[in-house]
Amino acid sequence: DVLVLRGPRPEAQPAIVTTNMASPTDPLVVSGGSIVVNDVVMAYSCEGQAFFQVTALGGSLSHTATGASPGNANASTSYQFKRNAEVVPVETTVYFVGPSVGATAPGNTLPIGTNSLYRQVGSRAREELVQGVEQMQVEYGIDTNNDRTVDDYREATATTNWQQVISVRVALLVRSVQQYGTDIDARSYQLLTNTTVPAANDRRTRQIFTATISLRNRVRVD
Repeated sequence: DVLVLRGPRPEAQPAIVTTNMASPTDPLVVSGGSIVVNDVVMAYSCEGQAFFQVTALGGSLSHTATGASPGNANASTSYQFKRNAEVVPVETTVYFVGPSVGATAPGNTLPIGTNSLYRQVGSRAREELVQGVEQMQVEYGIDTNNDRTVDDYREATATTNWQQVISVRVALLVRSVQQYGTDIDARSYQLLTNTTVPAANDRRTRQIFTATISLRNRVRVD
């Protein structure tokens, strides 16, 4: 699986909306902030939020429909933001499993077939985080009756309404890079609900690590 996260860019300063929008297609009149043209930003208040790319900047943030990458499908924010709403640059972070650098580079310092957990932030080069990660599986906690608690966990392909997602469950299957001793790992491994990894029958040790993350402002706090 691949996990994609989008959120405010660390250390970015939000701009403050100083004038009520008369229409969702109006530029946002703002002051301050660390936004530049072509930034993808999130405008937000207690009443609504919108993501768009800034197409022009000069005391206000324009968001016209454009072919620039990634571009805006249309010129509307779908909401008329009011004074004191905030606008902040966002970035995309992607986590995925792929072949380890040491298993593909000349000299092969790692055994062939070794995978690692990677992270890529925006358009920057990917970073190899952890060697020996065989698999990553992700499930999404769904609130089907609007009580802000999870009713079911589903894979991405079975998730039809992403507005119902209020938590994310991630499982990693991690193995030792090298083989040790004489004991054979003949176990199969169950990652979350629907993924069974068959026995490798090698001399590596393996461990499953699982974490559940609640999405901010979506779950009920008693």
